[in-house]
Amino acid sequence: MKLKSNEEDPMWEHMLFSQGTDTDFTQKVMQSLEEVEMDYSKQGSHQRWKRAKQRRRMITAAAAVSLIVMGSSLLAWKQPDLIRQVSSIFSLQPQTIEESLPPELKAWTEMSDLSWLEDYKKSKPLGLVQTPKIKVEDKGYSFEIVNVMVDSSRIVITAKQTGPDGKELQSPLEDGGLQVTDLEGNVIASLARGINMMDGLEEYVFIFDQTVPDRILVTGNPEYIRESVDNQETGRFERKQVEVDWDFRFQIDMKKAKQFEHRDILDAKYTTPEGLVVSMEQMIRTPNGIRLDMGFKLKDMLASKATADWGDDLHIWYHLETDQPQKILRFGDGIGRHSVKIQGLPTVNEDNGTLPWSETWYTGTVPPETKNIRFVLDGYSLPVKDEAAVHINMEKLEQTPVVFEHEGDQITITGSSMEKDAVKSNGNVLRLHAKGRYTNNVTRDQWIALDSNGEEYPVEIEGSGSANEDGTAEWIMDFVVAGVDPNLSELTLKRTVVDKRFTDVNWAVDLPSYTSLPWESLAENK
Repeated sequence: MKLKSNEEDPMWEHMLFSQGTDTDFTQKVMQSLEEVEMDYSKQGSHQRWKRAKQRRRMITAAAAVSLIVMGSSLLAWKQPDLIRQVSSIFSLQPQTIEESLPPELKAWTEMSDLSWLEDYKKSKPLGLVQTPKIKVEDKGYSFEIVNVMVDSSRIVITAKQTGPDGKELQSPLEDGGLQVTDLEGNVIASLARGINMMDGLEEYVFIFDQTVPDRILVTGNPEYIRESVDNQETGRFERKQVEVDWDFRFQIDMKKAKQFEHRDILDAKYTTPEGLVVSMEQMIRTPNGIRLDMGFKLKDMLASKATADWGDDLHIWYHLETDQPQKILRFGDGIGRHSVKIQGLPTVNEDNGTLPWSETWYTGTVPPETKNIRFVLDGYSLPVKDEAAVHINMEKLEQTPVVFEHEGDQITITGSSMEKDAVKSNGNVLRLHAKGRYTNNVTRDQWIALDSNGEEYPVEIEGSGSANEDGTAEWIMDFVVAGVDPNLSELTLKRTVVDKRFTDVNWAVDLPSYTSLPWESLAENK
């Protein structure tokens, strides 16, 4: 089972909101719910949810749909409504945002991007903002670099992308097309996830994962781009391929950027009771934030039960204790947690089985000048193979609901309905109506169904949920089974993979402090 959604909308994978000048803005408005996305099919009224795998793909546009957690409710808005709602909540009107921008940024867009404004303000006086004057156009499709911000941790390329009609393009380079290399062509940076709130602009974020040379080369050479089109026949938005010539290249001098760093190599390791091996590798302080790099491997129980694509599905949550002991900063899954500014999009190293992990915190949440930081691991989640099943008598289901209990999750199946398959004209779709209280996560569970003859059917889930303060979640859902006999009398519903939450961890690390930071003295001497 995978929570169902529109496979043609990958750009909605990304988080929409980020913190601007208010340090708690993001926390108050949006906690990232990366695992779900909404299907915009105009056929039917069901909300369809699906996990969004973390792929090494160039997807950095602001989402047209994202999820806002307010209290314990899970609400969804389309982007224009979302922006208006959020703006009204915080009395943050577009003109107010525009007034806070430097003159060169005001002309960019009517609803300007706040995501990197703080970085811009810090980077510009230090000479870490460049304008390479790159603009390429082909067949009416245009790509223009507005500016580039660099430090020894990351590079942020802000671009304006428009189609023949003059309207902005949503993530045209989601399938790749940008590279950051040394002058010999060796790749030295990997795509990362940044958080955008914008109209007309897009940030392409890369984090350096190799030694940063004195000069780097940024190259654009996409074979094609993607454009969103509304398919009138299916009622869906589709991502059409368009072949364009957007080739360009430019160099960046990194010598100054490399002066503004404080880097510590770390050697702390921990293995959870189930076999998740965690290793801290490095901590980088720059004027634009603190970046922490770690690595994960599987052993023991987890190595034997994890799914093949576990690197896409591992999530951790943790908290930081800082110079302000009364203020605990929580990150990861759950309500009331801070977002991060940059998150790596890693893949498991095939040679050593290690999954690299990197996060950069907002300067307003964890200022780079913070001296005392204690990292405390609170838990993690990972889909594991673990089977459990429940038998359903279809004739008695309405009178006698069936309860499925497994690994702390309890699901009550209360009824069913049969409908015609919207895809296959001669097919049938069985809906099993249910409600559940989950101790574990929902979005990456996998289910199958079997009839009395042992024939197997795929299962999708459609539904919505809300979180409880104790960490559990309440879900109202349908198990959707396609292709079954409309006269089905018995059915077995089996969960084969559990998106399990693990909280039996005990690991804390005092991160390195410092005596002085290089940009402080250099900035004073400017």
